[in-house]
Amino acid sequence: MNDLNDTSGASAVKFDPHSPSGWSNLGAALLSQSRDAEAIGCFEKSLELDPRFGVAWSIKGNSFVGLCRYDDAISYHDKALELDKSYVCAWYDKARVEDQLGHSTEAAASYREFLALATGQEYAKEIECASKRLLAEL
Repeated sequence: MNDLNDTSGASAVKFDPHSPSGWSNLGAALLSQSRDAEAIGCFEKSLELDPRFGVAWSIKGNSFVGLCRYDDAISYHDKALELDKSYVCAWYDKARVEDQLGHSTEAAASYREFLALATGQEYAKEIECASKRLLAEL
């Protein structure tokens, strides 16, 4: 992990190794470098420290997509949503995995939940994508 180019997460872990968000940030940095297996270890550490940290559950789910473990990915997104039904990113990420698997009914339901919760410019790209996918299903 010492050769990590994006050190924002690594700095957070060095600053406070007992920080669930620090480990999650490091996992996200590794995930962005397609280092999915290493990222999973960081999310596991984050969840050891705080099993109710929904962000770590959901992003860990994204790690499993890169490993083609789609059912695991959906399970982790479901766990994040169990902890927080209003977690916008988890709804979108879950919908994309369901969509990729061809689970049209489930994906449409997840996209609808996402669209009901997503507001503002920060989700503009995802809102457009979800809307197009729903229109394609009709």
